[in-house]
Amino acid sequence: GSALTFNGNLAGSGSLVKIGAGTNVIATGITASYTGGTTISNGVLVVNGSLSGAVTVAGGATLGGKGTASGAVTVQGGSLAPGDITSATPGVMTLGSLTMNAGSAVFHLSSSAASGNDQVAVSGGLTFSGISTLQIAPLAFMNVGDVYTLFTYTGTALPSTVTNNLQVTAPTGFAFSIVDPATTPGAIKIHVDKAIGNELWTGQSSSTWDTSAINWNRNSTATAFNNGDYVNFDDSTLVTNVNLSGALQ
Repeated sequence: GSALTFNGNLAGSGSLVKIGAGTNVIATGITASYTGGTTISNGVLVVNGSLSGAVTVAGGATLGGKGTASGAVTVQGGSLAPGDITSATPGVMTLGSLTMNAGSAVFHLSSSAASGNDQVAVSGGLTFSGISTLQIAPLAFMNVGDVYTLFTYTGTALPSTVTNNLQVTAPTGFAFSIVDPATTPGAIKIHVDKAIGNELWTGQSSSTWDTSAINWNRNSTATAFNNGDYVNFDDSTLVTNVNLSGALQ
């Protein structure tokens, strides 16, 4: 499908229905303030500017971008793609309220849980029904044990049972679990259970290379080796004789 970018403000009493497989973009700095609401029935609508009114995202369609949709957003089997989806640059999508009904959302995550990640910021309530899929797309190596925030919201705190409405998918070598929402009011977070790392040998605790000794450095953090990680050796350590122990992969 073709792409269309709105570089001028949109106003009036009408509505917008996105059809066709192409991508439409409300550009950065552009305001779409028509009062009739927006339906994305196919293809992709990218909001890098601002959009008011209710938004419905149908199955097979996507709402993306790093701008603001200040109304009530309902993902009815469709998908969210926060950030700059044209360049896969992470960013924050801001929504008035959000209902996910058997929808999905794609999050590009960096090696740092503190910055450089996709996120959906909901200024009102967040609701899940059916089973929605959170698709994690790592941009780099990650640290097992890190916790990433995918959604923030200001409405009623979600209970533990909302995990029954969510599933997390990830590429080979990575695994994530949802942190109990009852313990993180105002946020939906995931825990890195398994990740491909990129370690530098330090030998700080011993000369043993196994899966328990803290003899590696990953992203400036002392760590143990996980099977499947990439490893590096340089001249920064005096421990140059390395003894392999156990089943290493």
